[in-house]
Amino acid sequence: MKKFFELYTSSLPQSTIERVGEIEGYTLRWFSGKSIVRFLPSEKEGLFFRLDRKEIAVSPQNIIFDEKHCTSLKSGLVEVRETEHVLSAVHGLGITNLVIEIEGSGEPPIMDGSSKPFVEVLLKSGIKRLSEKRREIRIVREFSFSLPGSESFIRAEPFDGLFIDMTVDYPLPIGKQHLSISVNPESYQKEIAFARPPLRCPIEEASEEKLKEWFRGWQEAKDSIIYYSKKEYLTPLRSEDEIVRHKILDFIGDIANIGFPIKGKFVCFKVGHRINGEFTRLFAS
Repeated sequence: MKKFFELYTSSLPQSTIERVGEIEGYTLRWFSGKSIVRFLPSEKEGLFFRLDRKEIAVSPQNIIFDEKHCTSLKSGLVEVRETEHVLSAVHGLGITNLVIEIEGSGEPPIMDGSSKPFVEVLLKSGIKRLSEKRREIRIVREFSFSLPGSESFIRAEPFDGLFIDMTVDYPLPIGKQHLSISVNPESYQKEIAFARPPLRCPIEEASEEKLKEWFRGWQEAKDSIIYYSKKEYLTPLRSEDEIVRHKILDFIGDIANIGFPIKGKFVCFKVGHRINGEFTRLFAS
């Protein structure tokens, strides 16, 4: 079967950061500890995580699905979890060369649930253009992808840039949300980076005390996740369509695992990390 994409050398330069950036916070997994992320400048093309002095490339071959609500990377004994928000920030800003060092845990901190804190650190570190031209992936023909037994799908089409058309459909109070956006560093910072993930609360009349009992990390997590019940949001929203914006944030972070900037239009319906990751794996062939 003819490939629906191609790898080519762009006229745009590779890019990294000018100086080291650092951020620290609680990790998502029950807020059992803290971790530090250091963004390190790199002349080497590609994105790499570093844990305990061992590196793992951001690549489709290294994607694993050990968790329902996140994307992880593993190579040999090196594993990093919850990669999507950090990679979304990096990819959204157009950075092609970077080492992401994690200390204290095998995952980046959740921060405020969005990618905005990572974006701010990267911007403060300064974006630096390099002399070498970057390689990019571009979609050359329409291609549709879905998982067996699921109504979710991703349709890729040729486009000169990155364009995402996202639809989500949750139970109320979220319901159906839709957003189309041409993604570049400016639109990413303004329209996408601030959005946080949703989590349905099993306690319908959820007082703060009950939430503390249900979720041990409530004090650290209460502003990092959009909690909701069958009736209402339990967390104030940053925008009425914050959920679909976060889904775009996640999608950008997941396709960053292709390892190169990508040009194409992506029409996404009810997607999650599983279908995003399986779709990304196609670029390894």
